Amino acid sequence: MSQLQILPSPANILVVDDNPVNLVLLSKVLANAGYKVRSAPDAHLALMSVQAKLPDLILLDIMMTDMDGYEVCQTLKSSEKTRDIPVIFISALDEPLDKVKAFTVGGADYIPKPFQAQEVIVRVENQLRIQRLQRQLREQNQQLQQGIYERDRALEDLKQAQEKLRKATSRLSILIENLQAAVLVEDENRQIALLNQEFCYTFELAVSPQELLGADCSQIAQKCDYLFLDPVKFGERITEVVNQKQPVVAEEIQFLDGSIYERDYIPIFDQQEYQGHLWQYRYLCTS
Repeated sequence: MSQLQILPSPANILVVDDNPVNLVLLSKVLANAGYKVRSAPDAHLALMSVQAKLPDLILLDIMMTDMDGYEVCQTLKSSEKTRDIPVIFISALDEPLDKVKAFTVGGADYIPKPFQAQEVIVRVENQLRIQRLQRQLREQNQQLQQGIYERDRALEDLKQAQEKLRKATSRLSILIENLQAAVLVEDENRQIALLNQEFCYTFELAVSPQELLGADCSQIAQKCDYLFLDPVKFGERITEVVNQKQPVVAEEIQFLDGSIYERDYIPIFDQQEYQGHLWQYRYLCTS
């Protein structure tokens, strides 16, 4: 008899902004991305909502009338119950000192307004991925500790468990440190909708990301043929993945210079209608 596969439930995200337009827009962007979204129009309601049910992540405006976002974040981080909830600040404040303060009070990321919908989604998913890895690490720690207790705390068993814990911690630390990736988002016509500087650096594109917005990605790809061991095979694989519109995770690619990257492909759908896709390239090593 086949077992019923239980799919993970979508992340629960709390959006806090005293601007009704921003609140509705952010909530819609996240809901369309498949997340469960609840909103709060001020800081006090946000803190009450958090106490009622812990969200997986909070998108928090800074400039609010009753209490600013910095104080809200400090309140959350001072409580053992809420300190592990990742907080992404989203604000029109774009001075370096504003960003420094956001991270100083415990923010996990910072998105300036006006925001790009796809950037919000990518940054949210990155933080949720970190959260999942941290949760996995905590679970592994608990399992290892339980194993130690069950083996009568024998010294040799304790040493083995500590070594396993060290290796598990090391592997997960490497994964977390390499979440910074070369990111490219294309629309349904394969025109560039979003990319970051790391993508331009990885594919040796001597222009800024802003200059490539709206460009035909297939034409850009032709200019990068010299980077790959087999440009034809690379292009054919891209076409195959795009046509299948199925997620691809951790696919390894070797460049001509021997550097090896791990690639993810994520198709983007809005109410079952294909809207484009996202690529992520993470550097692994050089052979």
